[in-house]
Amino acid sequence: MAGLLQGVVMAGAARFLYGLALGISLGIISSRLLAAASSGNHRRAVWSGRRRPPARASLQERPREEAFAR
Repeated sequence: MAGLLQGVVMAGAARFLYGLALGISLGIISSRLLAAASSGNHRRAVWSGRRRPPARASLQERPREEAFAR
């Protein structure tokens, strides 16, 4: 009886892990497909694995006086 219970638990764990892996894979694919519907440069960056460059220089890259001059 114990062997049967252990087999049921193992089958449940395997099924859970399979479902988890499938869900993660589908989530990644769907997020890339949604990003592919965006504009051209961003679409190419998404599929090549590159990240977008920052829109402007951060405050750390500017001199302190210039950062607070605004």
